[in-house]
Amino acid sequence: MSAEAVTPWQVVGRSVRGATHLRDGLPNQDAVAHRTIVEGGQPALAIAAVADGHGGRRHFRSADGARMAVEVALQVLCSMATHFEQLSPADRSELAAAQVPMAIVSAWTDAVRRHLATCPISDEEWLALDAAEGSEGSAAVRADPLLAYGATLLAALTTPNSVALWQLGDGDVLAVSPDGSVNRPVATDERLLGNLTTSICRPGAEADFRSVVLSSHSALPALLMLSTDGYANSFRTDADFLKVGADLLELISKHGLSAIDARLGGILEDASANGSGDDITAALLYRSGSEPSVLSTSGGGWPPAELAVAAAAPSDGGQALAAAQRRIARLRSVIVVLLVVLLAGALWWSRDRSRPKSADLPALGAPIGWDAPASGPKPSFEAAEPAPVVSPQGAAKPLAAKPKPAASAASRPKPATAPATTSKPAPELPPY
Repeated sequence: MSAEAVTPWQVVGRSVRGATHLRDGLPNQDAVAHRTIVEGGQPALAIAAVADGHGGRRHFRSADGARMAVEVALQVLCSMATHFEQLSPADRSELAAAQVPMAIVSAWTDAVRRHLATCPISDEEWLALDAAEGSEGSAAVRADPLLAYGATLLAALTTPNSVALWQLGDGDVLAVSPDGSVNRPVATDERLLGNLTTSICRPGAEADFRSVVLSSHSALPALLMLSTDGYANSFRTDADFLKVGADLLELISKHGLSAIDARLGGILEDASANGSGDDITAALLYRSGSEPSVLSTSGGGWPPAELAVAAAAPSDGGQALAAAQRRIARLRSVIVVLLVVLLAGALWWSRDRSRPKSADLPALGAPIGWDAPASGPKPSFEAAEPAPVVSPQGAAKPLAAKPKPAASAASRPKPATAPATTSKPAPELPPY
């Protein structure tokens, strides 16, 4: 192995409970696991896996499913990591595309079935599922209990001369070059629209994996980031999110990966609280010795204490746009208030101009609409008894009682609200 090839990889990862999950008392349904393999006293190989348990009602054990997904992914990748480095580029690609997904899905299915054998679905879980989704949801899980554990999965294996990446379902894999350019090396899945996603619990899930192998040393990224979709959903635009990759590489080169690792949990918590509200998980794989070739010249960079703001905040252009939008909103509010005041004044002036003079008003000594006679008693204004209705046979019939008016808005029963949609159905993919 050449001196150039022995480039140690370092890996860190964090998972945080989403702001909405904290508010609603829900657990963190994400999971992360990572490991380094030391060769010659150096961490030459690094492995990371990130999983996102589905939030749908029928996936009520998805936190367990996500945890098992990252555990088996690490086991599978560790078992073939050293062998993988010795293969030709073509064999690496074949192994990544077919054998690794099959091994991960098989190991995950076995792990779930063992969990079900030791922890069967309880009556409380079935009752909660019935209440949330009715008999249809319960029937689906009874037919395929693996649904309860559904999750997505991202995984990476980095060696001195290659990088292999896997993605099942949504989430993001970002590759950052030494010059700071950022891309998504894994091909997109056009079926992933809205809340639809492929899942490790799907029958034939191994065919839904997308993989890529980078075998040219010159093409290896300086930094990889695997993250669940809660992170990207916390940014206004995709460009703002992609900028995080370049920012992190610059910060790591200046302060070291351990400093970023110490602040990573806070960065993700800030992103969730100010953005998506979802659980957020990220793993960073950094190639030592691949410092950025183009660095910012803005006086010394950011200290680690400011990483939470720097990494989660939108770009400068986004901040300027947001400030302009706030100024426009305040100006609109002032204009609306002025228009309301002017309109009220115009109406008052118009009312005053059209009001008749006191000399033109009728006297109020008698009820308006009735001329008092010169003499005699005032007529009674009591309601007279209604005249009887005569039937065709000639017999008098009393008036039928009027039906009671409809209930008022306050007393009218409220219409039932539609249940919250947990996911969007599609013919190609079941809802997860």
